[in-house]
Amino acid sequence: MSQAGVTREVIVKSLGFEATTSDGVAAPLLVLASGPNRVNTAALGADSGR
Repeated sequence: MSQAGVTREVIVKSLGFEATTSDGVAAPLLVLASGPNRVNTAALGADSGR
């Protein structure tokens, strides 16, 4: 249990990225990940077409 009194599994992380669209425009990208999970930024870039 964390100092907040909840387990890690119920905590959500929000991560902000800047993605570039296929026409070169910068766009915000919000990724939500639960507790102990990590974000694979390489896969995220591939999925976003970057």
